[in-house]
Amino acid sequence: MDKLRYLSRISLFETLPKEDLLEIDRMTPMTHFNALPKGTMVQTPDTYRGIDSFSLGTNGIYIETMGETLICSVLKEHFESFLSKRPQLAMKFLKELSDQLKN
Repeated sequence: MDKLRYLSRISLFETLPKEDLLEIDRMTPMTHFNALPKGTMVQTPDTYRGIDSFSLGTNGIYIETMGETLICSVLKEHFESFLSKRPQLAMKFLKELSDQLKN
């Protein structure tokens, strides 16, 4: 799988220069890169992991894939450092979060 191609297709990252995508790629080793089929339960209220990670408050909810889904994790500290150097991307995240909360 070409992780860079998938990263560039994520709406949050589509405007990032290739150098930024490469940095994200380096932060997310392929050791935790899984393809899940449609209908896979990623989380239930009983399986919430409570890991200290970048999260949108998913404790107590169900998360199910709506199509084939690729999951890749990144350490919170690395991603926060990455975002702190890219305020436009951080603002885009806030807008996406706001839109999700409205829905």
